[in-house]
Amino acid sequence: IKKALNELFDINTITLFPDFEGWVKYFEIKEEKSAKDYFNDGNAKYQAGDYAGAIKDYDKAIELNPQDAGAYINRGVAKGMLGQDNEAIEDFTQVILLYPKLAIAYNNRGNAQNNLSQHIKAIEDFNQALKLNPQYASAYNNRGFAKDHIGQHKEAIQDYNQTIKLDAKFIEAYVNRGAAKGILGQYEEAIEDFNQAIKLDSGNIGAYVNRGLANSELQKYKEAISDFNKAIELNPQYTDAYYNRGEAKIALKKYEEAIEDFKRAICRL
Repeated sequence: IKKALNELFDINTITLFPDFEGWVKYFEIKEEKSAKDYFNDGNAKYQAGDYAGAIKDYDKAIELNPQDAGAYINRGVAKGMLGQDNEAIEDFTQVILLYPKLAIAYNNRGNAQNNLSQHIKAIEDFNQALKLNPQYASAYNNRGFAKDHIGQHKEAIQDYNQTIKLDAKFIEAYVNRGAAKGILGQYEEAIEDFNQAIKLDSGNIGAYVNRGLANSELQKYKEAISDFNKAIELNPQYTDAYYNRGEAKIALKKYEEAIEDFKRAICRL
């Protein structure tokens, strides 16, 4: 399981642009609600999981302030959460047209392109984000994710290494690096990465499932089953965990138990 991260503007975080010149201040509009009010309302709805409601508020913020980079970016992120990646790309592109030196816009557009399997275009955007901000840990992680999907696993690992160098607590980078190492057959090293991810977040389902797969490859089937058990405990609807646990049970000749797991997996498809 691999994850690419979008970045959401928090409320009142103009400090995200320490080197940004010419920031357009919110217009002082003599109405009941200002662009900033709608922007903040949109952020609150986003955090509550109301992505459609958030989009409506960002629409209002943009209507009142058409140069509001934060509203375009957050609207794009909210659209991405609803699977509207093409529309999200339009928002991130608009930000780039307004503010071509804003690294977060390239990073988020790259994520949307990843979601559409446009990995080469995504890499180009992450390259630009990193050119603008060489300390951008998320962009390294996301570029690695794109490289993984075009078979460049060694190059992806280099990006995950850089992510972790910049942020030693970047959980997704450990999971992604471990998955890439697993693809290359480096199972012991992969397990070390999954262990670190679990140390940082004991509820990380992807780390347990991937560690279980690595343990299976090393014929450590009891350990693998323990990992899949934990993943199922965290998410009882996780189809792949049941299927992989069934495969491990077959290796231990627990055929009846394996059949039950396969049945559970089929029921959850």
